[in-house]
Amino acid sequence: MLSNHIETQSPDDREGDVDLETTISVTFDRTVRSVRPGECIVVSQAGGVPVVGAAAYDAPSRTLTFTPAMPLQPRTTYTVRISTAGVDLQSEFTAIMPHQYQFTTADEELTTLQARLVRASLSLCCRCRCEDRDGDGFD
Repeated sequence: MLSNHIETQSPDDREGDVDLETTISVTFDRTVRSVRPGECIVVSQAGGVPVVGAAAYDAPSRTLTFTPAMPLQPRTTYTVRISTAGVDLQSEFTAIMPHQYQFTTADEELTTLQARLVRASLSLCCRCRCEDRDGDGFD
């Protein structure tokens, strides 16, 4: 467990080279009775500038996600804060404590290069399958 009732988080604390179009998530270690997503997760840049986006809670997986409205800024450190406001755990004797962590995004050029490599490999993969008439993996 990472913090009081936080089982996993993504990106990880102090993770670097995070994709600019990442989704931020935390998973609670127990059932949550109610969540007001907009009140319990805040993502901000250095200086406290909040990131605009949408928060949602998936009860079956106990996962709270935050999806930024636009790609994050390159080479920027972001802080994720999970507050006690808006989270009501199933047990009345158990309270969630505030949780905070940071991550840094990748260089925009690196992210663009990674996307190009993925597209190129998919293109090659599809081309090979289309031209492989006898199914041996070769043209």
